[in-house]
Amino acid sequence: MWYKQLPDGRFEFKETDVKAVGIIVGNIYESIIPSGNSSSYGPEMENIINKKLKSSTLQVEVRRFDGENWYIWSDAQSNEYKALVREAEEELMSALNKQVAQ
Repeated sequence: MWYKQLPDGRFEFKETDVKAVGIIVGNIYESIIPSGNSSSYGPEMENIINKKLKSSTLQVEVRRFDGENWYIWSDAQSNEYKALVREAEEELMSALNKQVAQ
């Protein structure tokens, strides 16, 4: 497989190899961050999620990948984690509405 690294750090591949590279990258990505019970957030939401996780009993793994924190939870905790995220979303929306109202 032919490739060239560009000055900005990106890689260039032959057009015929792009699909194969996508599959390889997808497999690597999947080995680091599972596609099921994982999510990443923007900075404001991440702060609220972290605050809520500290006061909960949830066991969530945080992995750093591609410049972002990814939160990974088990199937057994899926409903509880989703409820925590809903609460965090409501808190964020409330804070944003207060800012808009000012």
